[in-house]
Amino acid sequence: MPEFAEEHPPAQGKPARKGKPTGQFSLESSLSLLCRIAGDRAGDQRTIQEPADAKTLPKSKLRGLRREALALLPKDLYTHQVKAIQSGLDGKNVVVATATASGKSLCYQALAAHLLAESPDSTVLYLAPINALVMDQLDALEGFFAGKAAERRAANELGAYLRSCSSRSLQCPLARYDGAVPKKFRPPTRAARPRFLLSNPEMLVQAILPRAHKEKGPELQEEMWGKLDSWAYLFRGLRLVVIDELHAYRGVFGAHLANVLRRVRRMVHLCGGDSSKVQFFACSATIQDPQDLAKKIFGAPATVIAEDENGMKRHRRVLLPITSDDERLHSFATRILGPLAFEGGARTIAFRDNIPALFFMQKAMAKTHGSGNVVVYAAAQPSGEKLPRLYEVKSGRVPLLLATCALELGIDVGALDAAVLLGYPGSIAKTWQMLGRAGRKSDGLLVYVAGNNYLDQYWYEHIDELVGEKAEPEEIIVEPDNVYVVQEHLRGAALDHVLDEKRDAKFFGPAFKEAFDKLQNDEEGIYRFEKEVWILRASGEKRAREISLRSLGQYKVPVYLDEPETRRRLHDHNDEGLRTLLEEQSDRAPKRLFIGAQFLWEEKYYRVTELHIPEPVTRGPSQDKRDKAYALVSIMETPEYLTQAAAVIDPHILTIEDAAVGVEQGSAWGNVEVRQTVDGYYQQRDIIDELEKGGRSGEKPKYVPLGQNAPPHYAYRTQGTWLSVPIEVAEVVPDNLLSVTLQTVAEALVRAAPLLRFVSPGDLTWSIKWPGKADGEGADVPLQGRPLIHLNETVLGGAGLAGRLFQRRRELMTAARKLLDDCPRCGAPRAKSNGCPRCVALLSGRQNRRAAILMLDAWLGLLGERKPRRKTEEPKVSNAEVLRNLGYTDVESIGVGAMGQVWKGHKAGEFVAVKLIREGRGKATEGAHVEALAREASCLERLQHPNIVRLRRLHQFSGGIALELDWADGGDLYDHVEANRTIKEKLQVYRKIVAAVAYLHDNDVVHRDLKDSNILFRAGEPLVADFGIARILREERATTRMAGTEGWAAPEQLDGRRRRVPVAKTMDVWALGKVLGFLFTKSVDSLKRDQSHAFPEEIPARFHRVLTRCLAGDPKRRYADAGELLAAVDDALSTGRGRS
Repeated sequence: MPEFAEEHPPAQGKPARKGKPTGQFSLESSLSLLCRIAGDRAGDQRTIQEPADAKTLPKSKLRGLRREALALLPKDLYTHQVKAIQSGLDGKNVVVATATASGKSLCYQALAAHLLAESPDSTVLYLAPINALVMDQLDALEGFFAGKAAERRAANELGAYLRSCSSRSLQCPLARYDGAVPKKFRPPTRAARPRFLLSNPEMLVQAILPRAHKEKGPELQEEMWGKLDSWAYLFRGLRLVVIDELHAYRGVFGAHLANVLRRVRRMVHLCGGDSSKVQFFACSATIQDPQDLAKKIFGAPATVIAEDENGMKRHRRVLLPITSDDERLHSFATRILGPLAFEGGARTIAFRDNIPALFFMQKAMAKTHGSGNVVVYAAAQPSGEKLPRLYEVKSGRVPLLLATCALELGIDVGALDAAVLLGYPGSIAKTWQMLGRAGRKSDGLLVYVAGNNYLDQYWYEHIDELVGEKAEPEEIIVEPDNVYVVQEHLRGAALDHVLDEKRDAKFFGPAFKEAFDKLQNDEEGIYRFEKEVWILRASGEKRAREISLRSLGQYKVPVYLDEPETRRRLHDHNDEGLRTLLEEQSDRAPKRLFIGAQFLWEEKYYRVTELHIPEPVTRGPSQDKRDKAYALVSIMETPEYLTQAAAVIDPHILTIEDAAVGVEQGSAWGNVEVRQTVDGYYQQRDIIDELEKGGRSGEKPKYVPLGQNAPPHYAYRTQGTWLSVPIEVAEVVPDNLLSVTLQTVAEALVRAAPLLRFVSPGDLTWSIKWPGKADGEGADVPLQGRPLIHLNETVLGGAGLAGRLFQRRRELMTAARKLLDDCPRCGAPRAKSNGCPRCVALLSGRQNRRAAILMLDAWLGLLGERKPRRKTEEPKVSNAEVLRNLGYTDVESIGVGAMGQVWKGHKAGEFVAVKLIREGRGKATEGAHVEALAREASCLERLQHPNIVRLRRLHQFSGGIALELDWADGGDLYDHVEANRTIKEKLQVYRKIVAAVAYLHDNDVVHRDLKDSNILFRAGEPLVADFGIARILREERATTRMAGTEGWAAPEQLDGRRRRVPVAKTMDVWALGKVLGFLFTKSVDSLKRDQSHAFPEEIPARFHRVLTRCLAGDPKRRYADAGELLAAVDDALSTGRGRS
């Protein structure tokens, strides 16, 4: 596809594509449509903006505006526009922080026209964070100066980038100059000397600042020969710098921008201009403290025009919150987006900051609505392919756009009817920007769809704090005096002009001296000291130019199709003209583009065949200009799985900025060096099964080591907070559970951090450091001190988050504790899950939520953040000691269950399992758990069957109970099926399980929790185990609340969320159907309720009729009990038919 193909208008008379919208958008109709699809998943809709007339003033109210600029303005302006323009005319820096589509651009356009009219030498510089916004504003500026819409120009015309705009009284050449401008058009653009230049911060530091002054030293003057002094006029006459989308410059990006503007002031001074006369004008979304952010970015105070001064016309906007419950978010999204855009006729944009999920949705909906009607916009796409998509949407030809946060910014994509936010995007400001895309010119529908993770659900339950009167935007942290950032820009400044320590100190703030000293010490060989100035040698030119402003020391890694011609040209160091499939940041490339990685991109599957990253990874692109990073991929037919990298994070403390004392001794924050190594990956089959086979397999991700194919490690210096776990806190869990408990606590801390309102998801990683242990040693080595939980920032140099986290560490721990405790699935009475995607689930599956809660309770109690437990409630001896007192030896904790701990012990010459729970540990539910364990004992006492775990002994003592059971050393059902049994072996095992449950039903016992982990094996024989939620029909209540495990439990059991339901033997019949499916497919999700499509081919055909009855949605259509099912199984085994 040619670059900037969006500038070619669509062909006339082109036939309509498949799946064009059939309806006309109506706000009420679309709300009804979504509520009908979502059912009880839809929350209460609310009007978040009522219609309101505009508040305007005549433009004659502006004092001192030159007539040339006044003539370009409409007769009436919004009140906030008048105030913003007037503040600029009064010589102030200005930040307009109002809602989307409130006319912010007109404010800076008017001020720019005024300044350009004052002097023929005046210039204006506009900076945007993305190229698409530069293109959008170039068209808008041409329309402003010409008084009519900008003409669309072909991509191969200079006029697409250089505009000679003029009004009756003002000549103003405009130009776009960014990395997407074809190289052949750059010299004529520079020669035209545009007075209004639109660019981005990256292009400013790479190609504009370095070509503004000749004074560089002889080596660089020769290296850059005819390219110098091109932009001197721009800085000499610079009067206004426009920063669009100021809120996008958070963290390290904001710190970079602040230092770029320091270099701009320096260059103005060096070129003979007056840096004190340069004004700054910024447009921003609504943020918490725009005054503070502007002062850090501009280096000077600013006047803020806030949302409460907004005078724009308002349309009605209605917000509908929806939860996807336990359905995958992207799967649920496809079921609502298609009908909304095509049946409801709503021009729709949907945001999801997850590129694989976007392509999943595109591929799924393309089957029904046509691929041309659903397009994806993502930052990793080549620039020449992104902008055409925006034109398709803006022109109305594409009804549904799927985008990452790269499109949150103010690019004009036309009038949209609906904006759908798929999950929390990481900040409240982003939420407002994204949802603000709809309802600009008419009524708008805003939809927030929550996934099943904690943050999504938190905001679903607190929607008024996310969007509404109670909502407050988060703090944006920017540290312009980060020494690493300043050092990068001093290196760049040496490329702009030779460095003079005395002269340049005033431009770069308080960190100048330390950064300057580090620069000399770290890179002595590429500078030359002469006549009291530091001169950059030619060998340092590339390093000085290629600063990655979004992070530090990063660059793009292009991905190409693996073809012989491509390999030949890359071998010859000639990549000119190669078609780029996508581009990945170098710090993310090892995790996403390792050899063997498989991914979905633009409706196709790809496998990485080669990754080349010149080392060292920490130093950016190789000093050898020819040695470039790249990755090669091949196209796949439908793969068996997609991949996700497994990274090992290893931080090392460099310096300590602040440290805690007392019981928190060892906790601190400071500078760290983080080494990240991708040593393996997980195979994820669920996504492929869902997309290509219509159902989820439920198969657990499988870890695969990379071995020799592992990519080079990535090391970077950043900031981090580390929390020292007191010994008395670590001892609340058994030694063999300590490692997984610490990992679970660390994951909970990272997941809860965004609730502090200054951290976004993805800003932090965690790791555990073990004191007194060598690399590679874990919890099996005796603990010699306090373990450390490290929370590391993910950008080099840090974004200022670590220090704030340290200050609020107790608040963070409390939030993590609440995250774990609030999980409705794991926290439900008698729940079996011990960590899930809703609260905390690690890809490895090795998490322990209950143990993590115990640890956080003890930790917060020690810190005084939770009420201390009364001494009378504390057990006087440990659980291990209790078991030893009961006569057990060699005791070992093997798990923390829903209602107590499970131990392995030795007694009477053999090993046994012991389930133990004690009251008095401060949990309100423990009395109920003791009662439940007693109920389990009551059930087991009356049961004697070779395939039911045997109760050997019951211990009841003051405040607790212990059950001694048979020790099952053969694993569970999952382990059994992993051994690749024959069909005959599987059916023999299944019959024994059904026979055991039939025996239960004959004794009026309903198990209610049959699943793989509750079917154990001993000497090859299956044993039905865990009767904690079983019911004896003649003794128990006839109804119960929700019980059982999702995926295995019958639908009516899970209906207990909302109402009491009768306990019935048909519940176990359903689960036995699931057990049969699991035996043959290794997946609990391979069979569905009222299975209407073909059964998996692995299941013998003679059992299909049996399964049809087991999995009937109506319990009355199932076998009445397991005895009737057993007869059907025997019939299928002996006759080849299944009873119906």
